[in-house]
Amino acid sequence: MREKILGYFVHLALKRRKIVLIICAIITLVSIGLSSTLTLNFKWDTLLPETMPSVKEYKRVFNEYPIGANYLITVKSDSTEAVEETIDAIIKQVEALEDTVIATYGRMDEEFMVKHGLRTLKPKDLRRVEGILSDPELVPYLTHLNDDLEREFAGSDENIRNQEKDLVRSILALEELVSVIERAAVKGEVDKTHILRAVRDNTLGNPYYLSLDKKMGIVLVAAVGDVSDFHAMIEADKIINTALDKLKSRFPEVNIGTTGLIPLGRDELESIGPSTMMLTLLALLLVYLALVWNYRSLIIPLIGMAPILAGVLWSMGFYALTVKELNIFTSTVMIVLIGLGIDFSIHMTSRFYEERGKGQSLEDSLYGSVVLTGKGILTGAVTTAMAFLALMIGDTKGVKELGFCAGVGVLITLVAIFLILPSVLAWRDERLTKKGKEYRVRNFEFLGKLSESVVRRRIIVLPIIILMAGAAIFLVSRKLEYEYNMLELEPVGLESIDLQYEILDRFKMSTEVAWLTIGSIEEARRLEETIKKKVVVGEVDTISQFIPRDEWVKENDVTIARIKSNLENSASVQVFTGASATELKTDLSAQIKRLLDNMNEIEELSYIGGQDRVVAAIEQLTGGEKQDGLLAVLAERFGEGKVEWPGVQAFADSFTQAMRQRIEPMVQYQGPVTEEMLPEKLLGLYKNEKSGRYLIQIFPKKNLYERGPLMRFNEVMDSVSSAITG
Repeated sequence: MREKILGYFVHLALKRRKIVLIICAIITLVSIGLSSTLTLNFKWDTLLPETMPSVKEYKRVFNEYPIGANYLITVKSDSTEAVEETIDAIIKQVEALEDTVIATYGRMDEEFMVKHGLRTLKPKDLRRVEGILSDPELVPYLTHLNDDLEREFAGSDENIRNQEKDLVRSILALEELVSVIERAAVKGEVDKTHILRAVRDNTLGNPYYLSLDKKMGIVLVAAVGDVSDFHAMIEADKIINTALDKLKSRFPEVNIGTTGLIPLGRDELESIGPSTMMLTLLALLLVYLALVWNYRSLIIPLIGMAPILAGVLWSMGFYALTVKELNIFTSTVMIVLIGLGIDFSIHMTSRFYEERGKGQSLEDSLYGSVVLTGKGILTGAVTTAMAFLALMIGDTKGVKELGFCAGVGVLITLVAIFLILPSVLAWRDERLTKKGKEYRVRNFEFLGKLSESVVRRRIIVLPIIILMAGAAIFLVSRKLEYEYNMLELEPVGLESIDLQYEILDRFKMSTEVAWLTIGSIEEARRLEETIKKKVVVGEVDTISQFIPRDEWVKENDVTIARIKSNLENSASVQVFTGASATELKTDLSAQIKRLLDNMNEIEELSYIGGQDRVVAAIEQLTGGEKQDGLLAVLAERFGEGKVEWPGVQAFADSFTQAMRQRIEPMVQYQGPVTEEMLPEKLLGLYKNEKSGRYLIQIFPKKNLYERGPLMRFNEVMDSVSSAITG
């Protein structure tokens, strides 16, 4: 049956080749027209199984919420003030791009937190800070702070783990306070700007998204349009970067960069696109030259490639009628078809000229090429196509379409080769014969002699082959490792890739985010409590942190009223005079030493419990084992009495006044905090008005580009909900 079918192709090449070539040309032209309607769809979310809960959730998140995790603007400077100032400018500049950007998230709404922040706390947490806020004088403030640290965290690794986010924020705020105390105690300087920053950070926390060393900040950008539409996001990236370029000259001492999925994709295209094209052209040229050398002709390699190109075009036309568009996977099918088709063409062409070189007739040479060699080619092509078509049993659309397009494309390309190649070979051979020219293909006789030599010495060769195979297996099992980190496969030196590692190092958290949507704030609160206890989780961000439970309102109102009353009744300023000055000096020195001891104890517990962010924050403050950090040096200086007391007194006065001015508006409001009170931008980050569902964002601790942390994180998240996505 195969010989009869293949023999018919020989008959067409000898008797009907003009008609065959005309029909093939018409099919090619029609295919070109059809392929012009074929669209490219690089939306990777459309490739996933529609039935999976995580896929449904993924599409819901991107359709209903302004997600900025795929686009991050980083700001770096040795000056924290410069970082914050630049972030403010970036937010203003980028949010002005209304046609490109939905929103930016680079700092908390400070006004909202001042008015309502205390009422969002759990009653027990508000009672914890009651003493700290009730008496804003320096020594009482530090005393209450130490009391809270010892009561809540000393000896309790569970509390450290459950409150890691808040503890880290407190330590970073404490570092700001210690720095202004150090400036006053050592240099006698009182910088009211820095005091206001310290007060801000120690009451509500730093409103910016800063790293642990506070030398890097992040702005998340939510772009207009479908984030999974990569081409649209690349265009948005260009517009955003144009806006950022205007700021780089304004803040020359600050480094502004971009990273995240979109900038990573941009850098990939810019770095490997031109080189890939150049290398592809070079590879085609080298293949062509190798074929020219083998066939001793400039024309024959072109003859061999022509039917392959026709087959690719026919396949493209067929795809336009069936799948309508190419995705990330199927866009590579052309390379597959060319790679396989060139082998088919080389085998048939080489066999034809080998037969002609032996003096066989044109008909016999075509028979040997198309029928005898063609049987093997046909078998190989059909089995290859079946292997590709087997991919269609999977659930993933991208893999299904890849299997379909590659499998059918191989068969279409094979038909094109059987129709066109014999006809062109016969036509050219007849022309050469009329001109009295003979063609001889290059022979590789040494390969035959080598094979014969190996067969004669098989008793020696086979053991050597077995030993080499065993050695290879051993080396593969012991030495060969898999690289699962996709960032390691990227071009070296790209800013967007380097920033991924830098963010992980500075923030001790991954830039990757997991998402889940739920139907109520209470459900969000319950899941937050569950998820943040998982050791793989760095932070959990939900709307529940801004909306207290109804039963908390009355308790919090009582506590806030008490803070307000205590604040009004407390003395306004502590003056260093006489015996009180001596007593205060002693108390202040004792509280700073006590603060250092508490930090060291919490660091030790955090190290044992794996709270890396807490450890990093405290080491930055104390110096770790060396005890050469700012707090340790300050405690030693106070202990030795090497302090500029007038500067400390001036600082204490300014600190008390600044704390009063900060706390007073915080205790003016009572009653519940509702969704309606949240700023529109903040509410939009967590709630979709149409569906009424709320978004939970989960930040991993480890780098999810590494396989181990990724699999572990995925396993833990699956235990919470199969719908968690990202």
